Amino acid sequence: MRTWAIGDFMQSWRQAGGYYRDPNSYWEARHDEHRDSLQGPGCIRLDEEANRDDYQAKWDRLRLVLEREVQDGARRILDAGCGTGWFTRRVAKLGFVEVDAVDFSTTAAEIAQRNAPTSRVRVGELTEITSAQPYDVVMCIDVLFHVVDDATWARSVNNLAALASRRGALVIQDSYNETGSQQPADHVRFRSLPTYQRELREWRLEAYNTYVLPNEVIRKDLMVFRRAAPTKFA
Repeated sequence: MRTWAIGDFMQSWRQAGGYYRDPNSYWEARHDEHRDSLQGPGCIRLDEEANRDDYQAKWDRLRLVLEREVQDGARRILDAGCGTGWFTRRVAKLGFVEVDAVDFSTTAAEIAQRNAPTSRVRVGELTEITSAQPYDVVMCIDVLFHVVDDATWARSVNNLAALASRRGALVIQDSYNETGSQQPADHVRFRSLPTYQRELREWRLEAYNTYVLPNEVIRKDLMVFRRAAPTKFA
């Protein structure tokens, strides 16, 4: 496995606190630099092969979750925080009739639309995504731990939940910090399952899978929440 040093721009940006003030510009610059490379949405310290192996490990687990939803009748799915569309492209082949995707980086959204041409990709914040119709599945994979502001994180989680149908699934992958120990870096905030459950009080945890990525060697927590209370969507 070969590693790469973080670029001077990214490193200085984080050290100067720029990420907190303007995460949009950080990710816009990062996606513009790396384009289709998985170093953009993935781990910037790993080369393309190592990132691809890790993404495949994520997909192997996520695919099983989404295939079950399709088998149960799911037709509409939202990929929230889609990055360059690595998952979006694969989701579109599972049998969903409508695949929407959103990212707040214009560059990432443009690349995602090329990578997943049968999907509809939009530019938007997690807190501001809207839909005239509910989604059978709302998924957000390895995005929410990048939302370092707790209030913004809570608004993001609640908005994603509001987009799901009454019987829909909210599929989230994060990296948990169950012990309350110090965060691994300034630009991420690992939370815990109880933190999610406190925010998603009207939801029950239906499925949960934890595993470790082979190259980044970081814990991943894949959760499937199902609404336990009525919603305005049928």
